[in-house]
Amino acid sequence: MMNNWHRVRPGAFAFSEPERAAFYRLVAARRDVRQHFLPDPIPEEVLCRILEAAHRAPSVGLSQPWDFLIIRDPATKEQVWQSFARANEEAAQRFTEKRQTLYRTLKLEGIREAPVNLLVLCDRQRRGPVVLGRTHQRQMDLASCVCAVQNLWLAARAEGIGVGWVSILRRQELRAIFSLPRHVVPVAYLCLGWLSDALSEPELERLGWEQRSPLSAHVHWERYTSAQPASCASAAFQACDPAPHRRHFPCAPLPSPTLRSSKNPHPTSIHLILGGAKSGKSRYAETLALKQGGRVAVIVTAVAADEEMAERIARHRADRPADWTTIEAPYALAQAVANARAAFDVVVVDCLTLWLSNWLLLETGWHAPQAEPPKGRTFAEERAALLAALASDGAPTLLVANEVGLGIVPGEALSRRFRDEAGRLNQEIAAIAPKVTLVAAGIPLALKR
Repeated sequence: MMNNWHRVRPGAFAFSEPERAAFYRLVAARRDVRQHFLPDPIPEEVLCRILEAAHRAPSVGLSQPWDFLIIRDPATKEQVWQSFARANEEAAQRFTEKRQTLYRTLKLEGIREAPVNLLVLCDRQRRGPVVLGRTHQRQMDLASCVCAVQNLWLAARAEGIGVGWVSILRRQELRAIFSLPRHVVPVAYLCLGWLSDALSEPELERLGWEQRSPLSAHVHWERYTSAQPASCASAAFQACDPAPHRRHFPCAPLPSPTLRSSKNPHPTSIHLILGGAKSGKSRYAETLALKQGGRVAVIVTAVAADEEMAERIARHRADRPADWTTIEAPYALAQAVANARAAFDVVVVDCLTLWLSNWLLLETGWHAPQAEPPKGRTFAEERAALLAALASDGAPTLLVANEVGLGIVPGEALSRRFRDEAGRLNQEIAAIAPKVTLVAAGIPLALKR
């Protein structure tokens, strides 16, 4: 009697051609996301679907050794970010001077900006001391958790949610932050959120850090060889390019509930202008705006807390062209930027440092707000919203900020926090800005262009 398998044709259980095309397009469109996160929350049902996909990953001995720790608290995110910052500085020191310069321009995490952080854990005692499939390769439980991460990543991309894996973290510090027992190991720290932009190619490839190599360079036949002879690979493998499916299934923008079409769309163009007090930074920004032409909006963040500041604000306003529109945003800067970039031809923000100062004084209770701050918002949330607004398409935007880190270390805690937060804010915006200029004694010095 003929076995049943002889009657089954090859490919009988394959998905349909459109379904296969969608899958390969999904794989080609997956990206490691470090920026462009929107502050909008991920609905519970969407997050549940993504985690269910992760939970369906293959696991050694059906042990399902993973656990998922969801993090939304800004204070916890800040602890993790501080841990990243320390490790990232150590990492930078390991590269050559030329490589280190490029490394420091890279944004390698979205811890603060992403609305959801997720820590994927491995319980190495799951299912007891002897697990089928781990008897000779103990690390298979960790490999199973990585399979869960990949399932999660693809499911998130299908939902239109970006995922970034932050690996520049010390495990022992994660253990301390999240009170993990010894047998539970951190496997992956992930940042999840809706995106304002979808990268058409890997960011490290776009920025020139590394280039993707073709599949044929990684396929070996029968035995491993350090240099695979071309004759060993079939014509099909030799023909594979670094991103074969991109030709057939081009990436489309990620859907998002808050993406809007601008009445005056421009490619994203951000210019960060730094300088000390009276360095000429504001005048330089206004000069660039005049050269650009068109309808100009100036978003100002200063508040008239005293008579001298009121006079200073009036003087600045009088110096600007009469046909420019002034928008006051001492706290709600993110929304003001998003609206202005959709309605004007050029936007000037003057300045980020005063905006930061307003928020710090508000959150520490040093003075009552001079304007109505966004209800229920924290500075961390507003900063994430601002970065998302800047990462979206819109009018060219010139952002003025103070460089405050060149002096002595302040002797008071709030002043030290102000210095540190200003430096971090400048770094985050510089990471997404195509142009960064330092103005000293009225002379602009290009730092990034």
